[in-house]
Amino acid sequence: MGRDCPFVLLNLCGSKFTVYWSLYRKYPKLSRLDHTWVAHRWLADIGLPQYSPGFEAQLVDGRLLNVLSRKDLERHLGVNRKFHQASLLHGVELLRRLDFDKEVYITQLTLIYVVTRTILLYKSLH
Repeated sequence: MGRDCPFVLLNLCGSKFTVYWSLYRKYPKLSRLDHTWVAHRWLADIGLPQYSPGFEAQLVDGRLLNVLSRKDLERHLGVNRKFHQASLLHGVELLRRLDFDKEVYITQLTLIYVVTRTILLYKSLH
């Protein structure tokens, strides 16, 4: 992983174009998740901001998130705790279910925040 070879799958697929094109066709908004957003916003949202330096150094963006494995997290990003690996991979799965659409993701988080605050306010008044 790194700047020269962001995809471990390149050796298996044969060409960089094949990997990028197949990801783009399946998730057209995947490339909108840049490495800065992933390292600073997304990791903070899922409660793992301590991994931001590693994700930023490796330039982990949406395209790379989509192909990360537990082995990649441990070897290249320094995520050694199994629970943290599971949290990261569940977070990636959530992004997949939202088709890697950043706007939908932000809307969902805002909605969850508003509903949670409303429930807490209601419980504090009763």
